[in-house]
Amino acid sequence: MRFVVADAADGLPERYDVVTTFDVVHDAVNPLRLMRSVHDALVPGGVHLCLEINCSDRPEDNVGPVAALLYGFSVVYCMTASLAQGGDGLGTLGLPESRLRELGLRAGFAEVRRVDIDNPFNSLYTLRRADRTTT
Repeated sequence: MRFVVADAADGLPERYDVVTTFDVVHDAVNPLRLMRSVHDALVPGGVHLCLEINCSDRPEDNVGPVAALLYGFSVVYCMTASLAQGGDGLGTLGLPESRLRELGLRAGFAEVRRVDIDNPFNSLYTLRRADRTTT
């Protein structure tokens, strides 16, 4: 086993059956570029297992103590880390399921599926690369 430190948005060095990201995409400078790099690094039929913040498209639905905590994280770290590098600045509540689906499909994934988990903080998705490459 080995560990490699790299910016995945610049491309991954090998091909993989599975790539995982845990609360990463919403912090990325360029989330679409990151998703494309993950897609391109997967073998045909490979899976991106993506854990992201559990949030709604509608800001008025993101209420209560968990939402307050996540909005705080967003302002203090997530958005500022991305914006400081000229990024999209999605923040913790800027990547609801609809946005992740849009990014996944634009990145080339054939399927984006939400996995049912009981977690107030996170949502889990599988994004599958097409079984074969197109020519």
